[in-house]
Amino acid sequence: MKKQTQSLIICSTILALLVSILILLISMPNSEITDTSTSESVSVPEAFISKKIEDISKIQIKNLENEVNIIANKNEGNIEFTIPELASKNVSKTNVEDFVKEILNMSPIQVVQENADDLSTYGLNGDVPSISVFDDSGGKVVLKLGAEAPLSIGNYLRINDEHKVYLISPFYAELFKGDTERFLNKQ
Repeated sequence: MKKQTQSLIICSTILALLVSILILLISMPNSEITDTSTSESVSVPEAFISKKIEDISKIQIKNLENEVNIIANKNEGNIEFTIPELASKNVSKTNVEDFVKEILNMSPIQVVQENADDLSTYGLNGDVPSISVFDDSGGKVVLKLGAEAPLSIGNYLRINDEHKVYLISPFYAELFKGDTERFLNKQ
């Protein structure tokens, strides 16, 4: 009987504590919620590639293991992306198009350093995985993937040969793997 009484007192105390915390949290003003009619617009990071899907002629993914080329075949306003390296495989057009859209939407979490003198600090020197985006006018943007940032919050990235270093999410870092399985129909 004594154990049941002690257990009941402990459970009641814990329940009262949880209810008190809940009431406290509910009654606290939330500073993160603001009236959108009076707040300023929140800045959304711009994508690295400022091209529309219709303007892309080729995307090349290079890493230490392989190279994958996504070619845009345009015919009377229709675009079909093909991957010559997977010509004999059952390629999902939707998966390829989704991948292209992800590349075009890739944006930074933040700018890590405006003018990095020592790119080796970020794993951006030497041969690194890259994604090159070619457009119809002959332009080319090369995104170079660097080392993983501390606490696995993302990876470092630079554009072309600039010395500006960005931080991108782990989701976008996965795009640099060049994993051809992602393009195939799953059966």
